[in-house]
Amino acid sequence: MKYLSIFIVLLALVSCASNDLRDKSPEERKADLYYNHGTQALLAKDYTTALNHLQKAVAITPDDTKVLNNLGMAYYFKGEVSTALKFLNDAIDKDEKNSDARVNLAGIYYAQGRTQLALEQYQIVTKDLIYPYQFRTYYNMAIIKEKQGKVQEARQLLAKSIDENKGYCPAYYLTGQMNEKAQDLKSALTSYQDATKGQCYEEPAPHFSQAKVLMKLGRYAEAQEKLEMVMEKFSRTPYFPMASQELAKLKKSTNLKEENYLQKARMQMDKLRDSENAEPQTYQGASF
Repeated sequence: MKYLSIFIVLLALVSCASNDLRDKSPEERKADLYYNHGTQALLAKDYTTALNHLQKAVAITPDDTKVLNNLGMAYYFKGEVSTALKFLNDAIDKDEKNSDARVNLAGIYYAQGRTQLALEQYQIVTKDLIYPYQFRTYYNMAIIKEKQGKVQEARQLLAKSIDENKGYCPAYYLTGQMNEKAQDLKSALTSYQDATKGQCYEEPAPHFSQAKVLMKLGRYAEAQEKLEMVMEKFSRTPYFPMASQELAKLKKSTNLKEENYLQKARMQMDKLRDSENAEPQTYQGASF
């Protein structure tokens, strides 16, 4: 999972049900095979193979908007952005209800810094009442609004994202970051904890963020336990050195506090000892 990044969409593989195959010509079946192989390669990040197969698919079925969408993304990942935009726009021209193509178009606009164009595409997608990934649309819009400093709008969009999909971890994580920036540390911790539930438990970012908030809250033992967990579970990720560094800071900080406490205790003992060694003084209290 990528946190705090715009999500793109790759259309699902073509169904190969026997009834569907009987209704298709040999050429259409061949196009389906090219599309399936191309999409599988795209998902596997083998963009050269993906491009090769999807080009063959679109040559047979030039009006198939799902092929146009994935072909556009293959070009995008190969660094041919202008060509990617051409195929995505072509997919939308042929089917204005192709919300996946609009989401991908918006994602590229966002990457180019054309945030207003991205928001316009996302806004159109929100009108598609049967689009199954609306929670991602709201999340993507929230990222843009938060970067624009429109925090309240971003929060409303995140609430919509979570309402659409209660298990959508990135929305909880971004909510946690916004709460942390606002110094609402208890709410931030709750959001980060929600971002580690279910399958989200396998993501290191919210675990690491929990540890840092626990440190800010002065809950050092819990923070240490969480950092050690991150180091153990995510030892082959960039979060291992990050957690290691924070753990070293934590131990140094708590040791300093312990040393300060001991120093104060020694000073107090010295004062008491000096007092005991001093000349006795006559008590001059009130007379009765």
